[in-house]
Amino acid sequence: MNRSNSDGAADRDDPGSTAAMDDKAAVRSRETLASAREDAVDLRENAVDVREGSATSREREIRATETTQAASDEHMSMLLQANEHLVIATIEAQKLAEQVEIAKVQL
Repeated sequence: MNRSNSDGAADRDDPGSTAAMDDKAAVRSRETLASAREDAVDLRENAVDVREGSATSREREIRATETTQAASDEHMSMLLQANEHLVIATIEAQKLAEQVEIAKVQL
């Protein structure tokens, strides 16, 4: 049996009343909404973590590539210097060979 208060609304203390059931449904709806919001916040935070993890992974790959490139550049520089020394040594060897030939002719 529904009892009305002074403004004509059904008594919400009566668990079987329509108003009480509407209140319970509204409370469940609010709880569901709050839970969904919390889940959405968690998902956003996880997405940020994943993006940061991906960025960190990319940064590591970039640093590794830069390190490899720097080592390659250094190795190339050493090879160029070695080549220059070989060219100089070859020229000097040719000059010495010419001097030896001249010395042989003079003797």
